[in-house]
Amino acid sequence: PHLPKCFENINIIEFKEDLEMVGMYSGEKEYIPFEYSDKKEPLYPTGNVEDWMTNVERTMKATIRHQVYAAAVDYKSRPRTEWVKQWPGQIIL
Repeated sequence: PHLPKCFENINIIEFKEDLEMVGMYSGEKEYIPFEYSDKKEPLYPTGNVEDWMTNVERTMKATIRHQVYAAAVDYKSRPRTEWVKQWPGQIIL
């Protein structure tokens, strides 16, 4: 219940069985898997909450940055009507 208050339009973080955080869902239920560009280490909610939440934010930003770049490259390869349906709303806006 706290995520929407901390991050705009991030509704749920997906966890694996071992509590690794692997992706995020928007309020519209669009899923984006996390990408670890800075650190190749998995993301776990351990230690001080402000530390791992900062890591979550860093990972979210890196993931969205990568998705925007990939969507921009993909834009050239397909009609716009198809492209819009292939990417999350956060990316195409």
